Amino acid sequence: MSFSVSVAVPIALCASFLYAASSSFVRAGIRTTPTVVALSISLTINVVVLWALSFSFYDVTFDIWQWRYFIIAGLFAPALARFFNYRAIAKLGLNISAPIVYTNPLVSVFLAMAFLGERLPFWGLVGGFLVILGGIVVGSTKGSGGITFEKRHLVLPILAAFFYGSSFVFRKLGIDLVASPLIAAAVTATASWVMLILYLVITQNHRDIHLDRRGIVLFSLAGLASSIAIPLLYLAFRIGNVVIVAPLNNTIPLFILIISYIFFREEELFSPRIIGGTAFVVVGVILLTASHQLGYPR
Repeated sequence: MSFSVSVAVPIALCASFLYAASSSFVRAGIRTTPTVVALSISLTINVVVLWALSFSFYDVTFDIWQWRYFIIAGLFAPALARFFNYRAIAKLGLNISAPIVYTNPLVSVFLAMAFLGERLPFWGLVGGFLVILGGIVVGSTKGSGGITFEKRHLVLPILAAFFYGSSFVFRKLGIDLVASPLIAAAVTATASWVMLILYLVITQNHRDIHLDRRGIVLFSLAGLASSIAIPLLYLAFRIGNVVIVAPLNNTIPLFILIISYIFFREEELFSPRIIGGTAFVVVGVILLTASHQLGYPR
């Protein structure tokens, strides 16, 4: 194993773990807190941390035109995608929502094929099939041990996957126009944050936001974890090869499964369908990303 690979692999795995930890912090607080509160706090932390890192390491020049694709991407994710993701966590739990949400590279690939003229190799097709199969297996899970959920709520992680996947296509279009992917991530998060603030002001929903110390701490930790994960992932991509780092980034559902078993064992489903479906999704996304070299931060 080369030095670059030996360094990039643990960094990429650390980024994946932090993404999983971010979802777990949300899981711990979202049951008693409105989704918009969790989204507002985590997004605000993202904006502050990402811009602080961008100004610390790069000479940032404001250019709205060069940032246009990332501003458009921000209309899809993280705001909308994370909103539906958080709602899915609240209604379905981590173990059902996460495998479906992380089928989003399949959406990216289909959109890239449809609008960017890209092609998918054979192993990518196999990966796509496994992703779909895994999503079906997880979605067909039935409640047990007193843990139940409504099938209609499965639309929430599907929407989250769609918005994440759509955002990645715009990020790919604009990635060569910016000085650093870190700046791109900051612009995308800011566009989402502005859209969220406008929504709260226009609908007057900001008047219904009530903060408690526990929620502030948990959702701030969620935002901080994802904010640290993003530059770590970029660093891994810079040091190692995309075909190695991108698949590792999609081990997030496995980390979520482990974390939920440790901390939410009594509140989450751990049926063979959940474990098997998660495995199908992870293997499928690894094949998909390895063959198509898709790997973008969330």
